[in-house]
Amino acid sequence: MNASIQKEMGVYFDERAAEYDQFYLGKGPAIQHYGGMYLKDFAQIGEVATGFGGEHLIDIACGTCHWLPFYAPKCTEITCLDQSANMLGQARSKVEGKNITTAKFVHADFFDIDLGTAVFDRALVSILLSHLSRDQEKAFFERLKQVLKPGGQVLIIDSLWNPRRGKYRKQESVEERGIGDGRKFKVFKRYMDQSGMARLLQSQSFTIKSLYVGDMMLAVRAVGPS
Repeated sequence: MNASIQKEMGVYFDERAAEYDQFYLGKGPAIQHYGGMYLKDFAQIGEVATGFGGEHLIDIACGTCHWLPFYAPKCTEITCLDQSANMLGQARSKVEGKNITTAKFVHADFFDIDLGTAVFDRALVSILLSHLSRDQEKAFFERLKQVLKPGGQVLIIDSLWNPRRGKYRKQESVEERGIGDGRKFKVFKRYMDQSGMARLLQSQSFTIKSLYVGDMMLAVRAVGPS
Protein backbone atom coordinates (compact mmCIF):
# COMPACT_ATOMS: atom_id res chain seq x y z
CA MET A 1 0.00 0.00 0.00
CA ASN A 2 1.49 3.31 -1.01
CA ALA A 3 1.74 6.36 1.25
CA SER A 4 -0.92 8.35 -0.62
CA ILE A 5 -3.56 5.63 -0.12
CA GLN A 6 -2.57 5.37 3.54
CA LYS A 7 -3.01 9.12 3.98
CA GLU A 8 -6.32 9.15 2.12
CA MET A 9 -7.65 6.36 4.34
CA GLY A 10 -6.82 8.42 7.41
CA VAL A 11 -8.80 11.35 6.05
CA TYR A 12 -11.69 9.08 5.08
CA PHE A 13 -12.16 7.57 8.54
CA ASP A 14 -11.81 10.96 10.23
CA GLU A 15 -14.37 12.55 7.93
CA ARG A 16 -16.76 9.62 8.18
CA ALA A 17 -16.77 9.47 11.98
CA ALA A 18 -20.14 11.17 12.49
CA GLU A 19 -21.90 8.66 10.25
CA TYR A 20 -19.77 5.59 10.88
CA ASP A 21 -22.23 3.94 13.27
CA GLN A 22 -24.72 3.58 10.40
CA PHE A 23 -22.61 0.55 9.52
CA TYR A 24 -23.73 -1.15 12.74
CA LEU A 25 -27.34 -0.42 11.82
CA GLY A 26 -26.93 -2.31 8.56
CA LYS A 27 -26.93 0.88 6.50
CA GLY A 28 -24.60 2.51 3.99
CA PRO A 29 -23.56 1.96 0.37
CA ALA A 30 -20.66 -0.35 1.25
CA ILE A 31 -23.05 -2.97 2.69
CA GLN A 32 -26.29 -2.13 0.90
CA HIS A 33 -26.63 -5.63 -0.53
CA TYR A 34 -26.41 -7.37 2.85
CA GLY A 35 -27.75 -5.05 5.56
CA GLY A 36 -29.86 -7.67 7.32
CA MET A 37 -27.01 -10.17 7.38
CA TYR A 38 -24.77 -7.63 9.06
CA LEU A 39 -27.38 -6.96 11.74
CA LYS A 40 -27.57 -10.66 12.56
CA ASP A 41 -23.80 -10.93 12.74
CA PHE A 42 -23.46 -7.84 14.94
CA ALA A 43 -26.03 -9.22 17.38
CA GLN A 44 -24.05 -12.44 17.73
CA ILE A 45 -20.71 -10.63 17.98
CA GLY A 46 -22.16 -8.41 20.69
CA GLU A 47 -22.58 -11.51 22.82
CA VAL A 48 -18.98 -12.50 22.09
CA ALA A 49 -17.73 -9.02 23.06
CA THR A 50 -19.75 -9.13 26.29
CA GLY A 51 -18.01 -12.35 27.29
CA PHE A 52 -14.62 -10.97 26.34
CA GLY A 53 -14.64 -8.05 28.75
CA GLY A 54 -12.31 -8.21 31.74
CA GLU A 55 -9.26 -6.73 33.49
CA HIS A 56 -7.24 -4.10 31.56
CA LEU A 57 -8.44 -4.07 27.95
CA ILE A 58 -7.08 -2.04 25.06
CA ASP A 59 -9.41 -1.32 22.14
CA ILE A 60 -6.98 -0.82 19.24
CA ALA A 61 -8.17 1.49 16.45
CA CYS A 62 -11.36 1.73 18.48
CA GLY A 63 -13.19 3.99 16.03
CA THR A 64 -16.52 5.03 17.55
CA CYS A 65 -16.17 2.31 20.23
CA HIS A 66 -19.27 0.44 19.15
CA TRP A 67 -18.32 -2.56 21.30
CA LEU A 68 -17.49 -0.53 24.43
CA PRO A 69 -20.91 -0.87 26.11
CA PHE A 70 -20.69 -4.64 25.63
CA TYR A 71 -17.29 -5.32 27.17
CA ALA A 72 -16.98 -2.39 29.62
CA PRO A 73 -18.96 -3.78 32.59
CA LYS A 74 -16.43 -6.56 33.15
CA CYS A 75 -13.28 -4.44 32.74
CA THR A 76 -11.28 -2.84 35.53
CA GLU A 77 -9.55 -0.47 33.09
CA ILE A 78 -10.04 0.37 29.40
CA THR A 79 -7.73 2.13 26.95
CA CYS A 80 -9.47 3.26 23.76
CA LEU A 81 -6.89 4.19 21.13
CA ASP A 82 -7.40 5.67 17.67
CA GLN A 83 -5.50 7.99 15.34
CA SER A 84 -8.71 9.79 14.35
CA ALA A 85 -9.71 12.67 16.63
CA ASN A 86 -13.23 12.67 15.20
CA MET A 87 -13.68 8.95 15.84
CA LEU A 88 -12.57 9.44 19.45
CA GLY A 89 -15.08 12.26 19.80
CA GLN A 90 -17.84 9.88 18.79
CA ALA A 91 -16.43 7.23 21.13
CA ARG A 92 -16.48 9.58 24.12
CA SER A 93 -20.17 10.20 23.51
CA LYS A 94 -20.85 6.52 24.24
CA VAL A 95 -19.47 6.98 27.74
CA GLU A 96 -21.64 10.00 28.55
CA GLY A 97 -24.59 9.02 30.70
CA LYS A 98 -23.58 5.36 30.92
CA ASN A 99 -21.56 5.54 34.15
CA ILE A 100 -18.48 4.03 32.49
CA THR A 101 -15.63 5.41 34.57
CA THR A 102 -12.95 2.90 33.57
CA ALA A 103 -12.34 4.17 30.02
CA LYS A 104 -9.61 6.56 28.90
CA PHE A 105 -9.20 7.78 25.33
CA VAL A 106 -5.82 8.07 23.62
CA HIS A 107 -5.35 9.92 20.33
CA ALA A 108 -2.45 8.09 18.68
CA ASP A 109 -1.40 5.55 16.06
CA PHE A 110 -0.86 2.07 17.51
CA PHE A 111 2.28 1.70 15.38
CA ASP A 112 3.87 4.85 16.79
CA ILE A 113 2.89 5.26 20.43
CA ASP A 114 4.92 3.76 23.26
CA LEU A 115 2.45 1.77 25.34
CA GLY A 116 5.03 -0.13 27.36
CA THR A 117 5.58 -3.87 27.61
CA ALA A 118 3.19 -6.49 29.03
CA VAL A 119 0.63 -3.85 30.01
CA PHE A 120 -2.72 -5.23 28.82
CA ASP A 121 -4.63 -8.39 29.71
CA ARG A 122 -6.85 -8.19 26.63
CA ALA A 123 -6.95 -6.48 23.26
CA LEU A 124 -9.94 -5.90 21.00
CA VAL A 125 -9.18 -5.37 17.30
CA SER A 126 -12.26 -4.53 15.26
CA ILE A 127 -12.15 -4.04 11.48
CA LEU A 128 -8.49 -3.10 11.42
CA LEU A 129 -6.59 -6.09 10.04
CA SER A 130 -8.52 -5.96 6.77
CA HIS A 131 -7.17 -2.44 6.17
CA LEU A 132 -3.52 -3.45 6.70
CA SER A 133 -1.02 -4.63 4.13
CA ARG A 134 0.81 -7.86 4.88
CA ASP A 135 3.88 -5.95 6.05
CA GLN A 136 1.73 -3.82 8.35
CA GLU A 137 -0.02 -6.95 9.60
CA LYS A 138 3.32 -8.48 10.60
CA ALA A 139 4.36 -5.28 12.39
CA PHE A 140 0.97 -5.13 14.10
CA PHE A 141 1.33 -8.56 15.67
CA GLU A 142 4.87 -7.80 16.79
CA ARG A 143 3.54 -4.77 18.66
CA LEU A 144 0.49 -6.64 19.94
CA LYS A 145 2.60 -9.37 21.49
CA GLN A 146 4.77 -6.69 23.06
CA VAL A 147 1.94 -4.83 24.80
CA LEU A 148 -0.05 -7.91 25.88
CA LYS A 149 0.81 -9.68 29.09
CA PRO A 150 1.99 -13.32 28.70
CA GLY A 151 -1.05 -15.40 27.85
CA GLY A 152 -3.07 -12.27 27.11
CA GLN A 153 -6.19 -12.56 24.98
CA VAL A 154 -7.23 -10.91 21.74
CA LEU A 155 -10.65 -10.63 20.12
CA ILE A 156 -10.46 -9.94 16.39
CA ILE A 157 -13.63 -8.81 14.64
CA ASP A 158 -13.48 -8.29 10.90
CA SER A 159 -15.11 -8.55 7.51
CA LEU A 160 -15.46 -12.08 6.15
CA TRP A 161 -14.47 -13.17 2.67
CA ASN A 162 -16.85 -15.64 1.01
CA PRO A 163 -18.43 -16.27 -2.41
CA ARG A 164 -21.39 -14.08 -1.50
CA ARG A 165 -19.16 -11.06 -0.99
CA GLY A 166 -17.17 -11.98 -4.08
CA LYS A 167 -20.13 -11.03 -6.26
CA TYR A 168 -19.44 -7.37 -5.53
CA ARG A 169 -15.89 -7.13 -4.18
CA LYS A 170 -12.40 -8.38 -4.81
CA GLN A 171 -10.66 -10.18 -1.97
CA GLU A 172 -7.87 -7.61 -1.99
CA SER A 173 -8.09 -4.24 -3.69
CA VAL A 174 -8.30 -0.48 -3.30
CA GLU A 175 -12.02 0.21 -3.02
CA GLU A 176 -13.86 3.48 -3.51
CA ARG A 177 -15.82 4.55 -0.44
CA GLY A 178 -18.17 7.50 -0.19
CA ILE A 179 -19.45 9.63 2.67
CA GLY A 180 -22.70 11.52 3.08
CA ASP A 181 -21.59 14.76 1.47
CA GLY A 182 -20.75 12.96 -1.76
CA ARG A 183 -16.98 12.88 -1.46
CA LYS A 184 -15.20 9.68 -2.52
CA PHE A 185 -12.08 8.15 -1.02
CA LYS A 186 -9.78 5.29 -1.87
CA VAL A 187 -9.53 2.64 0.85
CA PHE A 188 -7.38 -0.49 0.90
CA LYS A 189 -9.32 -3.60 1.92
CA ARG A 190 -8.13 -7.20 2.27
CA TYR A 191 -10.81 -9.69 3.31
CA MET A 192 -9.94 -12.90 5.15
CA ASP A 193 -11.78 -16.20 5.39
CA GLN A 194 -11.89 -18.61 8.32
CA SER A 195 -8.91 -20.69 7.24
CA GLY A 196 -6.82 -17.61 6.48
CA MET A 197 -7.50 -16.19 9.93
CA ALA A 198 -6.58 -19.51 11.53
CA ARG A 199 -3.28 -19.66 9.63
CA LEU A 200 -2.46 -16.07 10.55
CA LEU A 201 -3.01 -16.59 14.26
CA GLN A 202 -1.13 -19.87 14.28
CA SER A 203 1.83 -18.22 12.54
CA GLN A 204 1.86 -15.59 15.31
CA SER A 205 1.72 -18.20 18.11
CA PHE A 206 -1.86 -17.41 19.11
CA THR A 207 -4.20 -20.25 20.08
CA ILE A 208 -7.83 -19.93 18.99
CA LYS A 209 -10.32 -20.41 21.83
CA SER A 210 -13.56 -19.58 20.05
CA LEU A 211 -14.64 -18.62 16.55
CA TYR A 212 -17.82 -17.08 15.21
CA VAL A 213 -18.26 -17.17 11.44
CA GLY A 214 -21.36 -15.37 10.26
CA ASP A 215 -22.68 -14.36 6.87
CA MET A 216 -20.53 -11.24 6.49
CA MET A 217 -18.39 -10.97 9.65
CA LEU A 218 -16.20 -13.17 11.79
CA ALA A 219 -15.03 -12.90 15.39
CA VAL A 220 -12.17 -14.95 16.78
CA ARG A 221 -10.98 -15.06 20.38
CA ALA A 222 -7.41 -16.23 20.85
CA VAL A 223 -4.75 -16.49 23.56
CA GLY A 224 -1.26 -15.19 22.96
CA PRO A 225 2.05 -16.83 23.82
CA SER A 226 2.90 -17.25 27.51
